[in-house]
Amino acid sequence: MGSMTNHRAERAVACMSVAIFLAFIGSCLGLEVFALLHAQGEAPHGAPGAKPPAFDPQAFRVTCMPDPQLGYRLETRLPEAQGDVRAYAGRTVEARKKPDTVRIVCVGNSTTYGYSGPKTSYPALLQQMFDLALKGCPVQAEVINAGVVGYNSWHTRIRANTELEELSPDLYVVMDGVTDVLTAASISNVDEAVRQRGVLTRLVAMDTPEPDEGGSGKWPAWQPRSGPKDLFDLLGRAAMLREARLAVESWFTADAMEHKMKAFGFAENVAAFIRERQSRGTPVVVVNYGWIVRPDASAAKEADRIPYPVNVPLFKFGREYTRSVLRSAASASGAMFVDMQPWVDALTERHPEAFRLFLDETHYSQLLNYLLAREVFEKLRDSGFMRDRLGMCPVPSKESMDAALSYYAGWGEYYAGRDFAKPPALPLEIAEVEMRNLASTEESLAPQGWCKIAPQDPAKAGVMRGVLRLDGWKGPVYYHPRLFSNKGVVLVEAKLGGQWRKISETAQYDTGEWMPVGERYGFVPPNDAGDALEVRVTLSGSAQLFHHGADIFFRSQPAGR
Repeated sequence: MGSMTNHRAERAVACMSVAIFLAFIGSCLGLEVFALLHAQGEAPHGAPGAKPPAFDPQAFRVTCMPDPQLGYRLETRLPEAQGDVRAYAGRTVEARKKPDTVRIVCVGNSTTYGYSGPKTSYPALLQQMFDLALKGCPVQAEVINAGVVGYNSWHTRIRANTELEELSPDLYVVMDGVTDVLTAASISNVDEAVRQRGVLTRLVAMDTPEPDEGGSGKWPAWQPRSGPKDLFDLLGRAAMLREARLAVESWFTADAMEHKMKAFGFAENVAAFIRERQSRGTPVVVVNYGWIVRPDASAAKEADRIPYPVNVPLFKFGREYTRSVLRSAASASGAMFVDMQPWVDALTERHPEAFRLFLDETHYSQLLNYLLAREVFEKLRDSGFMRDRLGMCPVPSKESMDAALSYYAGWGEYYAGRDFAKPPALPLEIAEVEMRNLASTEESLAPQGWCKIAPQDPAKAGVMRGVLRLDGWKGPVYYHPRLFSNKGVVLVEAKLGGQWRKISETAQYDTGEWMPVGERYGFVPPNDAGDALEVRVTLSGSAQLFHHGADIFFRSQPAGR
């Protein structure tokens, strides 16, 4: 009896250490939660400096709640659900798997969850691929997006041993590494990190939680002494780390970062996760996240290529270190390995492609998420996973898949990132403007000074014509459109050689939602445009076009100005 009491006491202490360690992680990594939530107008209520939504709140439906084992979790806003269900990435999931269903669980951080929301995440696109491939088959696939903003390999390992195993997954897809690097970079006391890692490792190595007083078999609950407001204040104070990690060059060395990564335990977590899942007979796909920086990166080179502020030394270390760890772990265990770095390197050779692939310095656009989902799908096809578990269902070829999902494969042809134009962006004058069936109104979700143009009669297209003054500008030209679901199109044409020719277009698939306010689309003026370009903009259905005063089209600030 005394022995059991002592063991329970030790476990309670260990659980407290888990929460303390993950609070330590949160103090380092809180920026990933706070900055993302704050940027979407969803900062925790207690966080200092919280502001009303600057963008469409539909884009990121999460709030942060304290959790006794994980430090915090994201609570998804969902209607009341009946029965034994779980909430993941905006939808309910029945804990009990349906018959004739192959369940795939995708774990990771915000790069898995989806920065623009779960509907454009790679798990959502992977689900669409399986829906297409298995249409009419008796066996179906269910892809669960279990990504959580700000989580790292510790969270993945703990969750897999507890809540995720209750889902009875047939396969895990894991993409960790980015938040591990960003968290490890902020460690100031390596020895203390090693000590806390040891306590946490001891707890997660326990295969079966000891029953609590009620015999439930759950981990003992630990209620933090500080309330939610204190936790949120901590996340708010940590938000300054986003700026700090851009100035890390002052102390950065690869050797120092490698020591911090080892102290943090990334490699051990990855190996343990694969080993523990395989011991239960569950295969794993290990995904190496493709970083935005290139192998020959330098601050000078990347300043011209990447449209976002990037800590080049830290990101360059991250791409090499995490790739080496993940590849070695997959090779040693026989786990399937998907490497996105070659894709990113190939597609970011041209400066404009960076806008299409990344929404900021770390998060993929829908186009790159599509390519990631397709790589995972093809890896499962090549490995025999589909053949072994999905019977003789005919699976479309890669070419057939791209043709059927052409919107996703070709998405972003004119996409140019997000956020409204602001300095150093410069407006381009549009003169001799003529409008038909268009009216301008205010938009509460847009920053002050921005208004929207839309058709007065939605049943008819609205048209604007004018002369765009380029004055020698040969670079990208941007504008800010918005659509509801697939109910409309924004078409931009130029008159060249006496004929109207499409130079840009905004359309989207059936999401059932508005596009986020502030997304940018664009085009590069034709070589024979000269100093002026006659343009025609057609808005149909739900289409909107934002303007700031008389300014509709914008260009970036030239280098050196």
